[in-house]
Amino acid sequence: MVRDIARLGQLVLHDDPDGIVPSSWIYDMLNNGSAVAFSLGSWRRGFEKYAYRSYWLAGKKEDELAGLGIHGQHLFVDRKNGIVMAKTSSQPDRIDMKKVGLTMAAFEEFQRILTGSERANGTKGREV
Repeated sequence: MVRDIARLGQLVLHDDPDGIVPSSWIYDMLNNGSAVAFSLGSWRRGFEKYAYRSYWLAGKKEDELAGLGIHGQHLFVDRKNGIVMAKTSSQPDRIDMKKVGLTMAAFEEFQRILTGSERANGTKGREV
C-alpha cells in the first residue's frame, strides 16, 4: 500500500504532459488553490503555508504538494528537491489533527535533512 502511494507521488514529481498525471493538472494543483478559503476552515492552524485544491494541499512558496487521507494516509511531494514521502497507518479516528500535524512536521524535518537546509533560526540538526 505505501509503495503504491509513493508511486503516485513519483508520477506527481515528474512532468509528463500526456501521462497519467498530466503537467496541466499538477500546475492547477500548485497554482489555483485557495489559501484564503483554507485559512478560514478547521485545518487553518498548522497549515498556514498551504493552499487547498481538489483534496491536495499546495505549498504557497515552494513546489510542494501534500495529499492527506483518512486514518493516517499521507503523501508529500517536494518537486523542487525531488523528494517523495508516503505514510500509511490504521489510526482509529478518520482525522486526528494532532497526528496530522506531527506527520507534517516529520515530513518537513526529513525534507530539511535530505536537502541540508538550515532552520529559520540558522541551526542545523535536531531542536531540543
